[in-house]
Amino acid sequence: MATEINNTMLVLMRKCRNFFNFSAEDGEFELVDGNIVLGESYKVGQYLLMTGSILVDGVYQIIAKDDYPCEHDNWLDDDGDDDDYDNGLAEPYVECDCPQKYIYTLDNAPIDEKWTGIIHGLNVPADFVRLTHEIHEFNKSEAGKMAHSPYVSETVLNVHSYKLAQGKEGLPLNWRDLYKTDLAPYHRMFTEVSI
Repeated sequence: MATEINNTMLVLMRKCRNFFNFSAEDGEFELVDGNIVLGESYKVGQYLLMTGSILVDGVYQIIAKDDYPCEHDNWLDDDGDDDDYDNGLAEPYVECDCPQKYIYTLDNAPIDEKWTGIIHGLNVPADFVRLTHEIHEFNKSEAGKMAHSPYVSETVLNVHSYKLAQGKEGLPLNWRDLYKTDLAPYHRMFTEVSI
């Protein structure tokens, strides 16, 4: 279900040419079991747009976040001191100056992949997320399925009949017609992300 919602959101973002981009991180990335390590700090529930990959380009929602352990975190033992240093076998423990990284778990990431590309942090308004869910539900409904047919089904007094749809230019009503006004505030003249 979440993958379908994310796909619907990507379609709407492309249609509006608006990805609500507020940050970008480029480099080499690896998605393993739905987890990815990133240097930027994002919030659980936030959306990411992945680009440059072969298999995982798209919009994903963060469902969990954890600190990424630095390689220097193992310098101290369980009791909080460095016995090797106490015994003269190692250098003293110093504060790590490695940049902070986080492990993010993504909702329904499809497959493991390693790629070089860009990951965009998105600041998607709650109203746009709501519209995404409404449009997704419309497309799953009978009316949404009929939008792909030139006929509309109706039942009057237990008599079932079909008639030609009465949408734009005689075509069936689809989500673009029904939600055009709702999506209008989000339209941009040019896209900020190439996907």
